[in-house]
Amino acid sequence: MENETLSRPTSFPSSEYPIVQTDIVFLAKEKLYETVKPYSVRYRAKQIPPSNIIPHHVNIQVRDVRTSLDQLSLDRNGFEVHDFHTTLAYEDFDDKDRLEDVYLAEIRAHLLSSLKAKNVITLNYTLRKRHASFPISTGLPYEHGQPVLFAHIDSTYEDVKKLLEELYPTCFQDIQRGRYQVITAWKPLHGPVRDWPLAVCDTASVNYDEDITHADVVKQARVSENCLVHHHPAQKWCYIGDQAESGLLLIKSMDSNPSHANACPHTAFPIPSEPASRPRESKDVKTIVMYADMDYPDVEM
Repeated sequence: MENETLSRPTSFPSSEYPIVQTDIVFLAKEKLYETVKPYSVRYRAKQIPPSNIIPHHVNIQVRDVRTSLDQLSLDRNGFEVHDFHTTLAYEDFDDKDRLEDVYLAEIRAHLLSSLKAKNVITLNYTLRKRHASFPISTGLPYEHGQPVLFAHIDSTYEDVKKLLEELYPTCFQDIQRGRYQVITAWKPLHGPVRDWPLAVCDTASVNYDEDITHADVVKQARVSENCLVHHHPAQKWCYIGDQAESGLLLIKSMDSNPSHANACPHTAFPIPSEPASRPRESKDVKTIVMYADMDYPDVEM
C-alpha cells in the first residue's frame, strides 16, 4: 500500500523546476482525531479551549512552476494562474467601499467570463498584510489578516451544499443539476512575491481518504467546516516563483463534479534562502461559482 501511494500520479513535470526546501505545518496524525473532530474557535470563547489542533512540522520540497503556468488547470491540478489587472490603485485596497464596490465586482466578472460560469457570489474576503513580527505572535489583534501557516482546504462539500440550500431555498435543486465550485481568487498587492508566498498541492498527488481531515471552524454566528491536511511524501507541493501583482491565483476548494480535480490544499511558507524583502501583502476572495443555466435570485451574504 505504501509503495502504491508513493507512486500517486502528478499532472505536471515537477522534476524540471527549481526546488525550495522549507518547513510546512500539517495536522498531526493523532489517535485523538479518530474520535474527536479537530476544531478552532475564531472568537474569544471562555467555555472551551481555542483549538485542539496538533501541528506537525515537516521539511519538504516546494517546486517553482512559474515556467509551466499554461500547463496548469483547475480541472487537472486544482489551481491555475490568470493575468488579471484591477482598476484599483494600491492604496484603494484599504478603502472598504472601493474594495467591495469595484474589486469584488471585477473578480466576479473575471470568473464569470474566464470560467464560463452563470453566477458567482462572494462568501468572504481578506486583506492580508504581514506584520513585522510574523510568524511570532504579538499577543494582540492584528489590523490586517496574516498569512495562514497551516496546510488546509477552505471548504467541504457538505458545508457548501448546506450553505447553498440556505441561500437558495426555492431553487437549490435547479442549481444542483449543474456544477458548482468554491474558488478562491488570491492576488498579491505588489510583486514579485518572495516573502511568505503561497504553496499549493497538485490535487493528483493527494489521497483524500488518507491525507484530509474535516475540521470545524467555530464563529459566533456560525459553525462552518474546512479541511486540514496530513503530510504524505507523495504529495507534490509547488508555488509561483516571483508572482507578480497581475498574477491571479485561482484555488479550488470544492467541486460538485467528481470527474474533475478535487480540492487543492494550500498554505503560506517561508523561503529560507531569500534575503529580507518587502512583507507580503495580498487579497483573497472566496467565491461560489455556479454553472446551472437559470435565473439566480439575489442573495444577502
